[in-house]
Formats: sequence, structure tokens, C-alpha cells
Amino acid sequence: MGLEQYKELSNSEQEQFRKIVNYLFNSNYMLGYNYGNKNRLRSPNRDYNFLLRYFDLFSLYFEIAGYELRRYDDYNVVSLTNIYKENHLRLDKFTTMTLYFLRLVYDEYKDKNPNSEVVYLTIETIVKKMLELGVITKKPPLYLVADTFRTLNRYNIITRLDKSFDDLSATIVLLPTIIYVISNEKIHAIYNYVFSLKTEDSVANEEEMMEV
Repeated sequence: MGLEQYKELSNSEQEQFRKIVNYLFNSNYMLGYNYGNKNRLRSPNRDYNFLLRYFDLFSLYFEIAGYELRRYDDYNVVSLTNIYKENHLRLDKFTTMTLYFLRLVYDEYKDKNPNSEVVYLTIETIVKKMLELGVITKKPPLYLVADTFRTLNRYNIITRLDKSFDDLSATIVLLPTIIYVISNEKIHAIYNYVFSLKTEDSVANEEEMMEV
């Protein structure tokens, strides 16, 4: 049926379709549940359900634009990837280190809690653990920490549970998208990247960038 199926959608469904397309172009990932509830209770994501219902139509639309839509049903995640390897996010050193560390945290937590999909922890805890484990050698400035977590939030790698990213006591939710952002193959590459920079004097060097 192809794109003709789009014309058969109601006006409200077409509007929802456009909003989801725009969302994925900007965020790359969509999850089946919302996790920002302060009671730590997840709620179904209606846009995700709509996306699955018309997955073939969405896939065709993105394919025409040069993108691939993928489903990961084990964790209720959908990702959007540019097939020409363009539009990759270039990350500064501290953000790269944080991503690497968060993937390790997620794996460790899942080993102990296989039925849980997300991890709750404070920004302060993350920074302290990174220092203790030698992932970073100096305490980063607050503005850099806040910018890093805003970036991760934008791409649905984390979400904020309370307060603001400028507050180290804020609780964040580490989402299962971290598995697909930092694949097993990328872990080794990032490990080599991170620890080749450990001996540098600065916590973050804006000239040091890595694509993820």
C-alpha cells in the first residue's frame, strides 16, 4: 500500500504521524514507556504504540529520506539511524566518558536486577563514581556536567526525575537506550579513547571529540 496508507489516516492521526517523525529526527530514540514519574512508576507511551501500529509506513517514509527505523522489542525501543552514516553526534571528552561509564553502570545493575529496565541514580553519585574509578581525574565544572546531561536527555539516553540538571542532587533515570547508543563493539573503542586521555591535565578539552 505504501505511502497511500498515509492518506487514509484521519487528520488527527496524520498530525500525530508528523509529530512522531519530527520527534525521531530530533531525538533518534523512542521508548515504549515514560519513566519521568516521581513515584518511579512507568506509564505507556501512546506515541510509541502508534509508531508500532504503523511501523511499516514510518519505515517507508524514513527510508525515502535515507534513514533506517529499527525495533528492539526486548526493551521496547525504536531507533532511527542515517544509512549514509551522516548526522552522527560529536561528543566532547567528558560526555564520551560519561556515556561509557553509564553503559557500565547499566550492565552491572541489569546483572543484579534482570527484571528492571531502568536505573535511578543522582548526578552527584555518577560524578563521584567516575572520580573513584579513575574515569575522570578531576571534578568537572558544574556547567559541563549540566550540559552533558542535557545532551543525554535530548537523545533519550536519560530522563530527569526531579530538580534540574544544574543541581548535582537531581535524580536521573538511565534508560535502556544506552545499550544501543553504546553497543558492545563501541565499548572497547570508547575504553581505548577514554583511557588514552586520562593522563591529560584538563577534565574536558573541547578539541577532543568523538562520534557516537
